[in-house]
Amino acid sequence: MKSQKFPPGLLVFLGGGLGASIRWLLTLGLPFTVIQMTWAINVLGAFCLGFLLAFLTGLGAEQGGRKIARLFLGTGFMGGFTTYSALSVQSVGLLSENPQIFWFYSGTTLLLGLLVCLLGTRLGSAAARRRGVSLATKKVGEGL
Repeated sequence: MKSQKFPPGLLVFLGGGLGASIRWLLTLGLPFTVIQMTWAINVLGAFCLGFLLAFLTGLGAEQGGRKIARLFLGTGFMGGFTTYSALSVQSVGLLSENPQIFWFYSGTTLLLGLLVCLLGTRLGSAAARRRGVSLATKKVGEGL
């Protein structure tokens, strides 16, 4: 399929709706506070987005399925799944209620998010290299 059949805005919209819905369901369904879930989802999302973007970049030019995957999964799904706005609002509330928790929550979200994103990019790049090797051994016409 050619990416022209999928309007970019529609891919982002559908992916974002799915990501936000899954975040909401996880927050309702797991026995953690909203703040704990926001923290975990944002850290997990940082890893996943780093992995996805490095993996897709390592596979080659952004076209066709790679462009669709980036728009739907990266910009859309991961953008809806993670939530900077909730992090900000929760941080402001914690700053007045419990400054020690504020510093822990805000600091670990940022620092751990950066570290796991870096880990994700390293693993995504390695996975793309391995995938590239396996693609190179396929015969022309076998597809992905």
